[in-house]
Amino acid sequence: MVQARRNLPKGRLILPSLFGSPDGTRIAFQTDRDGNVEIYVMNADGSAETNLTNDPADDFQPYFQPRLSCDPPPANGVAWYRGQGNANDSLGASNGTLDGSVNGATSFAAGIVGQAFSFDGVDDRVTVPDNASLSPTSQWTMKRG
Repeated sequence: MVQARRNLPKGRLILPSLFGSPDGTRIAFQTDRDGNVEIYVMNADGSAETNLTNDPADDFQPYFQPRLSCDPPPANGVAWYRGQGNANDSLGASNGTLDGSVNGATSFAAGIVGQAFSFDGVDDRVTVPDNASLSPTSQWTMKRG
């Protein structure tokens, strides 16, 4: 819930104009203070105003997207390579290594949640050690973001 504030944004507010973040710490609003309608965000106390848009067209309808999170790994999972700045196994001890990173091929990029592996499609990969728990003996599933 957005609480009433003393420090209202400068300029004419375009209604509906104030949109609170789900956690109540930020407020997004639209105003024409710059000559056309722009979208700003600020802290709930009115500090740290930041223009999120800056183009000649009018910008309307700011909203906050709920923070995304990963599905929890399945209870019978044997490995989970999250790609959060490394190739570590988050479930076990089968940590991988990034191959192809010598020439900058294997790296990390923004993912749907946090980071993701970024491959150039030529010679890069994540190599995991030989481990009996990673040798499928029956049907298995690989889940992608």
